Formats: sequence, structure tokens, C-alpha cells
Amino acid sequence: MYYTYQMREDCLRDERGAEWIVYGLDAIDAQGHVLFSFADIFFDRESAKSFVQICNEQKVELLHIQEVVDDALVEQYLPI
Repeated sequence: MYYTYQMREDCLRDERGAEWIVYGLDAIDAQGHVLFSFADIFFDRESAKSFVQICNEQKVELLHIQEVVDDALVEQYLPI
């Protein structure tokens, strides 16, 4: 099955009504159907674009994408 990863952009609102943009990842098949979707991974657009590009270049299998997303979250929020 052929698929590609695309960046997604979502607008979130907190309890005070403040809005912010978050970025995630969609896995899209050849017919344009969303196979998997991960919202709210990144706050930074460039980080999200880079992550999606790496996933496409490395041809990350759908079987492993959850692990790759989890690793990206850990890398952002846990100090080394």
C-alpha cells in the first residue's frame, strides 16, 4: 500500500478562550484517505515540517509511526 505523510495544523483554545496553533501528522493513502492522524505533536511549524519530511524520506512504516511520534514527543519535553 502506498501512503505519504503530511503535516496537519489545528487551532486549539484553552478555558480562557486563548487560541494557538499546533501541528501534527497525517498518513494519507494514494486515494487521499487519512489512514492515521496524530494531532498536537508540535507547537513549532518548522519542527513539524522537518519531522514529516524525515518520515517521508525514511519511509516510516505505518506499523512504527506511533513509536516515532512517541519518540518525537519525548525528545521535545524530556531533558537529555
